[in-house]
Amino acid sequence: MKIKSIETFTRRHLGITRVRITDGAQGWGQISPFNADISATVMHRQVAPHALGADAADIARPAAEPNRSRRK
Repeated sequence: MKIKSIETFTRRHLGITRVRITDGAQGWGQISPFNADISATVMHRQVAPHALGADAADIARPAAEPNRSRRK
């Protein structure tokens, strides 16, 4: 099961994210208690390229390989 998509939703001071994997499962989480627009930009530019396509069960791998992009 690989990470298929990462979406962010912002409203003023709140930022949340939805992560979907290839089997259809999804999870939600908060990414920002303030400056939500900046946090969403960072998520898409700095985190998503490393996480997309990665094994959803291997949460440590993107952090262990910060210079390898998995963008497809």
